[in-house]
Amino acid sequence: MEKDFDCVQMKRKIQVARRQWERVLADPVLGKRAREKWPELSNAEQHV
Repeated sequence: MEKDFDCVQMKRKIQVARRQWERVLADPVLGKRAREKWPELSNAEQHV
């Protein structure tokens, strides 16, 4: 039986994406560019 929805798999994907964004935002060059393009990320960074 195959699951339609796997919450553990979804959680892992979210964690990986969050770690990737944290690394981008921590980078001096990429973080600056990302915040310019997506200003809402500055607030999201504080909630992590």
